[in-house]
Order: sequence, then structure tokens, then C-alpha cells
Amino acid sequence: NYVRQVLDAKADEMCNATQTIQNALSPVSLHALHALTHYSVQCHADHLCRQVYPSDSRAALTKIDAALAECIKASHGRGGAIVAADPIAQRRLRLPIRRFGLGFRSRVDLADAAFVSAACAALPTMLKRRTLHGGTIPGFLPALEPVFGAGAFDDANLLQRFQGLLTTSSALPLAKEFDGAWTRLQHDHAATVGRPTTSGPLAAPVEAAGVNVADLLPYAKLQKAITKQREDDRALQLESEIRRLPHDDPRKAAYLVADRMGLSWARTWPTAGLKIGNSDFAEIVTTTFGLASPACAPFVGQSILKSPATLDPHGHILLSHNQLVNRDSARSTMHDALLFSLSEALHEGGVQHDVEPRFLFAAVAPPSFWRLAPTTSSQIIPDLAVRGPNGTPTPGNKELHDVKTICHSNTRYKEAWVTGRRDARGVPAAKPVDVRASHVSSEYISHARHFDRTHVGTSSSTTGPFEQRLAEFGQVQGLVFGHYGECSSSVRALVRRIAKEIALKTGLHEGARSIPEAIAAQTERLYRTLSITCHRERAQIVQANLMYVGNGSTANGVQRNLHHRQARFAARRAAYRDHTAGGPSVSPPFRGGGPFGG
Repeated sequence: NYVRQVLDAKADEMCNATQTIQNALSPVSLHALHALTHYSVQCHADHLCRQVYPSDSRAALTKIDAALAECIKASHGRGGAIVAADPIAQRRLRLPIRRFGLGFRSRVDLADAAFVSAACAALPTMLKRRTLHGGTIPGFLPALEPVFGAGAFDDANLLQRFQGLLTTSSALPLAKEFDGAWTRLQHDHAATVGRPTTSGPLAAPVEAAGVNVADLLPYAKLQKAITKQREDDRALQLESEIRRLPHDDPRKAAYLVADRMGLSWARTWPTAGLKIGNSDFAEIVTTTFGLASPACAPFVGQSILKSPATLDPHGHILLSHNQLVNRDSARSTMHDALLFSLSEALHEGGVQHDVEPRFLFAAVAPPSFWRLAPTTSSQIIPDLAVRGPNGTPTPGNKELHDVKTICHSNTRYKEAWVTGRRDARGVPAAKPVDVRASHVSSEYISHARHFDRTHVGTSSSTTGPFEQRLAEFGQVQGLVFGHYGECSSSVRALVRRIAKEIALKTGLHEGARSIPEAIAAQTERLYRTLSITCHRERAQIVQANLMYVGNGSTANGVQRNLHHRQARFAARRAAYRDHTAGGPSVSPPFRGGGPFGG
């Protein structure tokens, strides 16, 4: 019919526009293509979902979904085919970011909810409505009263408001489409949860569609409520299936340890300092889903530095092999990049802090301590000394923090930590990043005791000056960043504090309507910065360490990759210059140079 022909033409127009955007951006910036698809391209057909009968829009939306799927696949670069081939990744792809997906929704799947929501918003305004307090609200089209019935939308008739439409006017296309869309939504949700729906917006019978049957009030944003209910239950079903995967399947850890920061990269536009190169972006996408590394694919099974160890499909060994852990200072570079981002945020918030405060032990350290190599003496020097709130019972109100990173391995991602298994007391196990953070303070105490014995001569039964000085500051907080971009609770606490300080300084001057809104915006911005930094640095380590795999592990192979390493170094320096453009002059954070060196 005419409507479907028009919709088909509109679908072709949208598909052509999607293809044009894909062709223009995929060679230049996968990051930009991903962001544009997420925030704009996938929304082009939303108005059709709400304004057209689902039976008429289904064919056009199916065509649009296919074009979007190709665009999403293209935005993942070399990882696109890997993600497209994995059923769990495809389901995560459709979940919202708040449920640890990427937020690419099927428009065919949204059509029923969009249509009934639009109908529930518009139809009650057509007729005169009597309120519970005796008032009357005029309608826009009283002539429709025979279709719905007199008083159909009065506040006293909320649970039967569409009864007339579905009975006396049941032959109308509107009634059939409305009834069919609501019934499909309920059946789909019941199939997801394995039982009839008893709560939420979909618990209402079709004649009371759009009404919260618990409090007898219409939903203000029905489509949002329906979509949230469906996606939350789909996420719970997916989590249940993922928990049954074997522990050595990285898809299990990738989903179960995911947190807000780990997925924040998916919300980020490629701005100065937060750009992701195409090869890095493909690695980040596949790591997020716990899938094989596209960069490692040609080299899987080959030896590493001619040792018995061979490359795994995910490239995990490139981050944990004892000969590669910090080769070319790669892990130190990642550590310093995260430390740099935290220091910049503290500076922006006006929070007094010191980076690698060697002066903390100036009064107790003997001359022999200062003659040690920086890599040795740094064992007792925390990364950050941050001024705490007034009244913090430490010298100078200082709180000590140390940045740590962990990679996927059997020792760092034990099954109990990944799954949050409960112990005999019913207490769930801490996540891997929090387990690592809990060890940081005791490690500093061990280092302090070692320096006391070797440089001061303190006996093992005596508390030496290094340990005494360290104890004055309380526990050293571990700021831990995990393999999948997740962070420890101490990082979240520090981010919230920084966000609050920035919001109090700038919030109401930058368009926020309230301080809490400004704090939320600044928190999200800081998470995005840290998420991009963590994921990007890890992806670059994996790719750089491929030079030590197979033929690339020979001297000639290293020489062949020298230009690549130099290019990475130059690109990182340029990224940090972009990050600090217009701000204070800060050197790139590399060990042995800049503000964090030696």
C-alpha cells in the first residue's frame, strides 16, 4: 500500500545515508564512526517507530536494522567479524551501556513499545477527562468519543481506559495494531523471564496499557519504562547463561567484572586527548567482550622470544609473560598515563597533591637510600600524596595512593573473585581489582621493613623509622585498574571526590542546573578519560609486544618494528600535548623523564 511504499523509500534513503557515513569515516576514525552511529545514525528511524503501525513499519525497519548492523560491524574494524560471529557478544551489543552492553538497539525490537507508548500518550488527550478531584480537562477531538466510549479516559477509569477501543471499535486498524503490539510485548517478556509478567509496565492488561497497576497512575515515560523492563530482564538472563560458561572462557570475566568505568569508552566522542586509533579501537572492542584479539590472530601458537610459551588468541600472555611484563617500559608507560590523568584531574579540582612524593621519607632515610636506583627506592614512594579533608589525622592531612594495573591471568582473575562467590558467612568475594587493592598497603609495610633492615640496621623485632613514618599516614590506598577497564572502589571514591571539587568550582558556570547534576556530569567525564586511557594503553602494549612473537622475536624482527615503536612513542607524546592544550605546561609522564621520572 501507499504507506509501505513511502516507508520503503524512506528506509532506502536512510540506508544510503548510513552507507555514506560508514564509507567516509571507517578509513579515518572507527572511534568517530562508532560514536556517530551510537548517538545519531541509529536514531534516524525512531520517529517512524512511534508514528506508524508496527505492521506497516516492520519491513522498512528490518532494512534499516540490516544497514545499521553493517555500520556497527564496520565501526569495529578488524574486530567486526569476530564480534558478529559471537552470539553472546551480539546480545551484549544490544544491551544498554548501563547493563554493560554497547547500546545498539534493534529498531524492529523497539517498534511495538514505541507505538503503544505514543498511543498511550496521545489518545487520552482526545476526549474530555474528569479528574478525581472533580475537575474537567477538555479534549482535543471530542468527535472520537464513540470510538473510545464516554468517560473512557477519566481518572476513575484508568484500568479500563482502552476497553471501548478494544471491544466496540475492535474492527478498527488502530485497535488491532494496539492490541497486537501490547500482546507481543507481554509474550516476548514472558518468554524471557520464563513466567507471566507480574510487575512493571507490562504487567498491566491491554485495556489498562500504560498504567502502573501498583499505584494506579499512568507512566510519564512509558517507552522508557517498557524498554528498561525488557532490557533489565534480558541482561539477567544473559548473566545467568554467562555464569555457566567455563572459567577459562574470557567472555565470563569480561561481563561479570564490568563496571561503569570499563564501558565509559563507549560513550566517548573522539576529542583531543581521548582519540583512539583504528587498530587500538578494534582491540578495545574485542577485549570488552572477552573475544580473541584481531591483532594476535595471525600469530596465535607461535613462540614468544623463542621460549616454550606460545601466543594465545586473546593476547593475554603478552601482558603477563615474565620477559614481557615491562619490556620497553610498556607497563610503566600505562601506569604513568593513568597517574597523569589522575594528577590532571586533581589539579583541575584544585585538590593539593604531590606526585611521587620522595620527600615523605627525607627525615628518616640515610644517605645510602638516596644513592639507590630510582626503580629500587620507588618501592617505598607512593604515586600520590593527596590532601585529605580537614581533620585527616595524618601529617599535612595527606592520604597516600598508589596506582596499580592488573591483566587477565589465573592468579588475578580467580573464579571466586570473578563470580562474587559467597563464603560460608554469605559474604560475596571481592572483585579482582579490589582484591589487588587490598594488598597494596601490606606491600608498602613489607618494603618499609626491608629498607629499615638493609639501610638503617633495624632488627626484625623492632619497628624502624621507615615503617614508623609510613604508619603515620595510615593505609596506602591502591588505585587499581583491571584488564577490562574496571576499577577498584578506591578509584571510584577518589573520582567522586575530584568530581565534587570540580563541580563546586565550575558546575553552575557550565550550564548545570544544580550542584548534584554538575557532580554527575564531572564524574562521567572523569570516568571517560580514565576508561579511554586504560583501554588504549593496554591495546598498544599488546600490539607492540607482537614484535617478540615468532619471527618478530629475532634481532631482525625487532629492527623491522623499530619504526612502529618510535611512531607509537611520538603519537603518545602528541596525545598528551593535546590533552594539556590551553592548560599548564606538563611534560608527558614517562619513567625517567617529565614530572613522574626518577
